[in-house]
Amino acid sequence: LNASTQIVDLLVATLNDAIKEANAVQRTWIQLLFDCKVLSVMFPDDRLKKLIPTIESHIDPFDLSLLSSHLATNVRLALSRSQLLYSCLLMEISTNKEGQGSPHYSQVVDVLPKIEYPQRISLIPRLDRTVSFFLNRCRCFDRI
Repeated sequence: LNASTQIVDLLVATLNDAIKEANAVQRTWIQLLFDCKVLSVMFPDDRLKKLIPTIESHIDPFDLSLLSSHLATNVRLALSRSQLLYSCLLMEISTNKEGQGSPHYSQVVDVLPKIEYPQRISLIPRLDRTVSFFLNRCRCFDRI
């Protein structure tokens, strides 16, 4: 098995457990729907796509109709933000067994940039402003 297939197996099992154990709170189901949609686009597999209607059945249809466009926008945003980090797992490299140098028009060409050694913890944005803001707040309390 390749890495992406193993990841999909784990994701499907985890999402199935989450669906079985999820409480009746609407926010939980919406979050599960968002997660499943992002993962089904990242790792195209029918098993992940089949979970989407199951999750949608637990969400109020009126809320779902209002949120569907916002969910789609946020799914695209989440994918664009994580595509570079997870691109090594998104597509398997297929070797050309025939030895031809030019790819056939129907073959998928991987054009995503890849990070070989991604950071484990991303940098905190605007840390310097946060620290200076905190120090200024502490100085304000000293004056009291």
